[in-house]
Amino acid sequence: MARTAITVNTLAAGGVDPFPTAGDATNGHTYQWSPSRLLAVRNGSGASINVIARVNAAVDGLTVPDRTVAVPAGASRVIDLRATAYQQTDGTASIDLSASTTVTIGVLDLAR
Repeated sequence: MARTAITVNTLAAGGVDPFPTAGDATNGHTYQWSPSRLLAVRNGSGASINVIARVNAAVDGLTVPDRTVAVPAGASRVIDLRATAYQQTDGTASIDLSASTTVTIGVLDLAR
């Protein structure tokens, strides 16, 4: 199945909604990777969730493991995925969620 695209918002003086996209734990998510973009996750559920950022890198022939970030119940996190290791071969970043009920996400572009 195709991954769900995450809405990318460029930061503005008037502010932006950092969490415009509903979480999709079934299909996962994708966005166009850029070194000026940060992932924002809000977990509105009553349990902690994991955000898994897929890594596309190797060191001395060894695959670098994916990065897992826990987001506690009722909490929000901004996750820095600006390293090129998160850029997939098609130029996107791939994100998976362990659960998505009441989870919303977005990408904040710091470029102006």
